[in-house]
Amino acid sequence: HEDEDAAEHLLASCSALLCTDEGPRGTAFFVAPGWAVTAAHVVGGAEGVAVQLSEASHIWSGHVADVRPPSDGVIADTSPYPAPDIALIRIDEGPAHACALLGHRLPRMGTWVMARGYTETLNREAVTAETETFKLTGRLATPDPDCTLLKLGLGEVTKGMSGAPVLELATGEVIGMLRTS
Repeated sequence: HEDEDAAEHLLASCSALLCTDEGPRGTAFFVAPGWAVTAAHVVGGAEGVAVQLSEASHIWSGHVADVRPPSDGVIADTSPYPAPDIALIRIDEGPAHACALLGHRLPRMGTWVMARGYTETLNREAVTAETETFKLTGRLATPDPDCTLLKLGLGEVTKGMSGAPVLELATGEVIGMLRTS
């Protein structure tokens, strides 16, 4: 349980609730000073979208600087959104933030991981942080040769967790991002 408590603390320090003008949309996490990532479908696949990230009493304002692939208004509502389904967010203002330690290799099958995202599990009026542990159960090739999807089992992805960092429990490194259930 010590590893899981430490993992939850690490994820809380680098992740945030992502909101747009439409309200809560999902989760993002900080990858470098002034930069965060989320799933492209969380921001509608469009560059320039204004976002607000928040965690506890901290609030950051930013905008979507790049999305892959861009939706062009055509694929924004497809399910699942095409890989790699990632958006880069430039933080325009806000306090300093911790960044995720990113892994440099794909973990072995059977590796335990944890994700932390923002959901409406308890009630639709209040978005709260939720963690879940998973076991890495497979890989899925995509048409993009630089993008391999990791398949997670033995856990449940809840709406709002899209864009959440996935942390390898044994190393404390973020090895991916949740994108679909």
